Amino acid sequence: MWLNSEERAILRAGKQKQPEPVYTPQLATETATGLLKPYKNVFYSNNNLTVVFKDGTMISKSGIGFPLFVSVRDAQTEKEIEDLLIDKVVTPQKPKTQQFETQDERDLVSDNLDVLRNNPDFIIKGREVFLKGVNLAMPASVIASFIEILEKIEGIPLFGTMQESFDNTQDLVNLQGQLEALTMFWLKLALNTLPQSREDLLTFVRKNDVRITRNGNLVLYRRIVSKTGADQKFVTFVSQQYYRLKKEHQDTRNFAVARVGEDYGLVDLRDYVGIGPEPFANLQVAYLELPSYDTNTFTAWNDNKVDIRIGGIYKIPEKGINLDNGLCAAGGLHAAAVDYDYSGFGDLPVVVLVNPSKAITVPVNETGKLRTTEMFIACVNDKPLGIHFDENALGAFDAEYHDLTLGELEEAARKKSFETLSIQENVPAISLVDLNTIKEMLKGRIKDVI
Repeated sequence: MWLNSEERAILRAGKQKQPEPVYTPQLATETATGLLKPYKNVFYSNNNLTVVFKDGTMISKSGIGFPLFVSVRDAQTEKEIEDLLIDKVVTPQKPKTQQFETQDERDLVSDNLDVLRNNPDFIIKGREVFLKGVNLAMPASVIASFIEILEKIEGIPLFGTMQESFDNTQDLVNLQGQLEALTMFWLKLALNTLPQSREDLLTFVRKNDVRITRNGNLVLYRRIVSKTGADQKFVTFVSQQYYRLKKEHQDTRNFAVARVGEDYGLVDLRDYVGIGPEPFANLQVAYLELPSYDTNTFTAWNDNKVDIRIGGIYKIPEKGINLDNGLCAAGGLHAAAVDYDYSGFGDLPVVVLVNPSKAITVPVNETGKLRTTEMFIACVNDKPLGIHFDENALGAFDAEYHDLTLGELEEAARKKSFETLSIQENVPAISLVDLNTIKEMLKGRIKDVI
């Protein structure tokens, strides 16, 4: 979208950057007109239209005018919607593969590589683009994202008023954070052992507005089931307060948990003089030790034998993996996009982080969720359906999960073997030299002070 955008044309022409028109996102549901609609939701924002049908399938298209949005919103049948969009979308009939990029997209990207040619971090061979040190050609969508970020960085003015300089500095910091996140994402995706999984994951990210953390992990959602003896109040309080304070850039070591009647409260240890609720656990210690607490006991709705802990990694054994993306609910751990309704799959909603190298399949007929071999259960989700968690505020959880997964790469590099990274005998497409390069690049990512 950036490569064909008016904003880019203005930037490249050296004119003053003009903000794009801001449209208030419009959401159409069954209650909008009081009539029973053939879809679950219709999202329309900045000329982008997404129709989510009741079976979870979706149609998405950009460049949609408001009159066509109204026609789709007021449609009475799925066929009527398909007829309106039939010349803009092809609905596959249970395919085993999904087209994750078109030839037009590849051609467009190949014609706009100038900003990458001048950057030493990229290597261009004909129409293929490589991140330096990783001998795996990048797909068009990843290349286009790098082009967008780097062109925006180059377009930031060097001089201006004090306020303009401050705003430009903030923009630069934000863009550099996006660049780092995209780099980490691609490094981890390159470690994924399955070509179809890499393509499915890119399709999933594009269709579902998936947020990516500074360390390149996906921010996704699911529900878990409380076991007997679980203290949901304590686990919820600790994980949410830890998240809140990290978001505010405060040191969680300065706070403690105290009992307040049947609930829990937070005590600032810097001000505590022995009056009021007595603290019994340091907040940072409590969160880091959550996986070892007997009261932090949860399981999955479809398998009550598994043990899930907030603040810990939830894995599936190799024998439980099914790589068939034509199947919806088999052979993997499920995580969902922000708009996916998973309310029937447990009593506690949680935010999870998924390493792109661990994603195995995106069901072709239910693209709002994916299957993975592992996930990090970060914290309790207090946001309603459709509202994103701030991926930047998940920095503490993100860094912890990132560090835990680096051990696996260290072991593979030490043994000079892909055995620990393989999935059902499938190994990464990269070389062992690339593996060591990726490991060092992932180790060198920026860490938060607190």
